[in-house]
Amino acid sequence: MSLSPRLKPLFNTAITTVPYTTLDKFGKRTFAASLAASWAAKIEYETVLSRSPESRLVVDTGRALIYGDAGSVTSDYLLILGAGSASTTAASPVLVSVDVMDDDDGAHHTVIRFGR
Repeated sequence: MSLSPRLKPLFNTAITTVPYTTLDKFGKRTFAASLAASWAAKIEYETVLSRSPESRLVVDTGRALIYGDAGSVTSDYLLILGAGSASTTAASPVLVSVDVMDDDDGAHHTVIRFGR
């Protein structure tokens, strides 16, 4: 059973994901702003102690629920909450994990856990 279209109004925040491209000469990550994608999402702020995919204990400060399948997004991406721009990397949260939720019909929403 896929996510009902009647739930779409709950995903009322626009977020942007930008893919990681390379490291500059100082070891700082650079991102491809031309490949940025916008998503309809619901942001939930909650501080939780959880395990990262590498089995480390991390503090999640929230999660973004994306309406639909955002399977191309990985934890290497830059996440911009709200009306930010791809040049404001200092204010973007650290992505802890990206999970695509499936059911019998396939993927229906994506959960991005983020921290500081």
